Amino acid sequence: MLVDEIMTDEVVTVSSDAYLSEASKRMVEENIGCLVVLPEDEAAPAGILTETDVLRRALPTDKPLSRIPVQGASTSPLTTVEPERTVRYAVEKMLDEGVKRLPVIDGDDLELTGIVTITDIALRYDDIRSDAVDMVQKPDMFRGE
Repeated sequence: MLVDEIMTDEVVTVSSDAYLSEASKRMVEENIGCLVVLPEDEAAPAGILTETDVLRRALPTDKPLSRIPVQGASTSPLTTVEPERTVRYAVEKMLDEGVKRLPVIDGDDLELTGIVTITDIALRYDDIRSDAVDMVQKPDMFRGE
């Protein structure tokens, strides 16, 4: 199974110039745990902002979220995956990098086409397992991929 088969293709983003108050409000409104950070006037993502990033950045400063920029709180450099990679590759990358979310980047222009999360993988576990069993039981079906 490939990443593009299980990824979410509607990615919620935030500008790197925004503040944590705006980003946090967006996460609550969208009921999500992260935002992909886009620099002004660029299509390629610069980082990712998670709920944990917000807490880790805000708590020690005792500043209001409206005074803390997203750019300084987000995780960068960004760990990404290509849509044509296998889910197994994505899981290994998550484990190696210690992340739960991978923005999906396509092409030389680094276009953001989706995001795959550990939740996406868990929800499709039965399908992924079935594909793995088929590969073992019917190896000829998968030759040449």
